[in-house]
Amino acid sequence: SDSLLFWQIKKNIKIQYPFGNPKTIIMLAAGTGITPMFQALSRLFDDNSKKNGATNKRTKVILLYGSRTKSDIYLHSEMEQMKQRYSDRLEIVYCLSNQQKADRAMAEKEVNMDKEEFTNSMVFHHGHIDKDVISHFCKGAIDSDNIAAGECLVWVCGPPSFYESHCGPREEEDVTGVLKELGFRKDQVVKF
Repeated sequence: SDSLLFWQIKKNIKIQYPFGNPKTIIMLAAGTGITPMFQALSRLFDDNSKKNGATNKRTKVILLYGSRTKSDIYLHSEMEQMKQRYSDRLEIVYCLSNQQKADRAMAEKEVNMDKEEFTNSMVFHHGHIDKDVISHFCKGAIDSDNIAAGECLVWVCGPPSFYESHCGPREEEDVTGVLKELGFRKDQVVKF
């Protein structure tokens, strides 16, 4: 038979286009988890579409993207082009967990570290995405009034440990971890 069997795949319903009218969307991505986030960004900021991904063209997006080093950042050129085009609605912070270690190793080998094409407008944070990082870079969006009013959504995508620490296992509806500590409810958190 040529049919595919999907019985082994756990039920996993995700948010789909259109994305609604949130005032702010905070995207938390780690590693290859940037891929579905980039697809969503492309839809949100698609000027050629008859219907924009967010029916509110004022929706602001803050993307916190975790990567080990600069060289591990996927889609950085494409994301920076999008950020320049929509600078009034899109902020991107690259959180690098091992960049300082990589810089030391490259310096010891006398490797030319300028071969990467990164712009001066890119915002880097050295360390993991944690409660303090989210609170700092998303401070206006995550005030208790915005959260209580449901004006801020959080989308999460990354490896299992990323879900565990930020919002709880992907297959569970309940929100735990950092996002629960910040006051987010399960109807405000989308686990991609």
